[in-house]
Amino acid sequence: MHEVIARRELIAVTSSGERLPVTIELGKPVSSPGPNENWECHLVITPPLMHRPIDVGGYDALQALSLAISLANFHLREFVVHGGRLTYPDSDDEFTLEDAFPELGQHPGPK
Repeated sequence: MHEVIARRELIAVTSSGERLPVTIELGKPVSSPGPNENWECHLVITPPLMHRPIDVGGYDALQALSLAISLANFHLREFVVHGGRLTYPDSDDEFTLEDAFPELGQHPGPK
């Protein structure tokens, strides 16, 4: 069993207008068995955004967690790019990926 350390519930609105509940869960990074001493972070996003859970591997716990978050961002962006929308469960307010997944390490430049 994977210990969930982060969870978000959203509504995915398809390009045809169908509203589907979506849950995103990130598991606590764990050391993976094997000689390489790598780490894994469990990621689950309910269909249709992702069709199966995955253990995202990394060199250490931080990299595994960072890569799992990046993969979650990728799946959400792909849904939006293909005509979908994401909203909060209790309203029609749009869930914006730019606010949820800011570009880390990007310097805004001079003002």
